[in-house]
Amino acid sequence: MTRLNPPANVSSSMPTYYPYTAELGYQKFAFMWFTKASTGDNIKIEFHSPIKVVGVQLISGINPAPLD
Repeated sequence: MTRLNPPANVSSSMPTYYPYTAELGYQKFAFMWFTKASTGDNIKIEFHSPIKVVGVQLISGINPAPLD
């Protein structure tokens, strides 16, 4: 199953827990897992074509990790 996100290149300045990269979390029905996040870190989404963004959803601290 895939998400209906528009085509994009996705990257992050944060280290990830393999294989849960920012790209995987954006493109597939999966998630991103960052092992260390600090002030100034980012997730970068570069859309292949200009689009109108109407919303962004980022969920953190879901079970079984409510303290994330």
